[in-house]
Amino acid sequence: MARPKSETISDEMLGKVSLAAELYYIYGMNQNAIAEQLGVSRVWISRLLKKAEELGIVRIEVNTTSAGAKELEKQLVDKYGLKSAKIIQAESSDLRLAYSGQAAANYITSILRPHDTISIFWGKTIAAMVQQFVPLDFPGVTVVPLVGGIGTDASLLSNQLAYQMANRIGATCHPLNAPGYVAGKKEKMLLLNDPSIQEAIRLSEHADIAVFGVGYLRNKTQQITGCTTEEEFAALEKVGAVGDIALHFVDAQGKLVDHPVADRLVSGDICLTRKNAREAIGVAVGTEKTKILHAALVGGWLDVLITDNETARLLIDYK
Repeated sequence: MARPKSETISDEMLGKVSLAAELYYIYGMNQNAIAEQLGVSRVWISRLLKKAEELGIVRIEVNTTSAGAKELEKQLVDKYGLKSAKIIQAESSDLRLAYSGQAAANYITSILRPHDTISIFWGKTIAAMVQQFVPLDFPGVTVVPLVGGIGTDASLLSNQLAYQMANRIGATCHPLNAPGYVAGKKEKMLLLNDPSIQEAIRLSEHADIAVFGVGYLRNKTQQITGCTTEEEFAALEKVGAVGDIALHFVDAQGKLVDHPVADRLVSGDICLTRKNAREAIGVAVGTEKTKILHAALVGGWLDVLITDNETARLLIDYK
């Protein structure tokens, strides 16, 4: 987020001040609850809130970059029947990514319970979220990937992100030691015989919090990683796919499309993940994702959406 001009403050301290302000003023947690959640004293929380006032983060409303735009958020919640929406405002794509990551991290911090299982996707958006967590201490929490590893960028791999998030929040990580895609159904079934992989998939299917990423069809990430071939893209288009939710392709109504590419994906049953999750959170920015986000929303895949203001306006007007 933007650094207040009136005073020099470290990025770490600014993150703590912003988080305390959002938990108190946005999510309605009292100071004792915040202190317990963050593992600090109530006096320390009081000092953070005071600092938020001094820095101008808190005036009449919370003025962090990830606090959201209330009117747009309400319209999104009302239109799609969401539990909550968080809309960030930023001019550049890099800032949109960072601010949406901060909003997601702060929201998860506000709802996290001592023995939760969190299942997360992979990629740049999730990496931005992981980096924004203020250090916590939740040794009873488990973090698990939603899908196997995709691509060659180690910083974006599902296991790496799960390990990093677990480290940030003082939790345990259960890795999914498998590639994201395999050659076919036979190879997938062989992997699923591994007890560790079975347990990772079981955990992901019964996660308390699921953090989904969404992608429009033929997006750059899919093309660069080679996880879907040109022939598969063409076939997916023919059956009406508009994009994917955690690499599970859906049509404009948010229904899973019937295509053999699903037989190659090493992942649990996303329908079970959605059914069992206390909260399913979608984090996505960029107007190019409007169509797939609309599909995810009308398909009932999300309880919470975190996006940018331009995309939110397009979703509100989407017919």
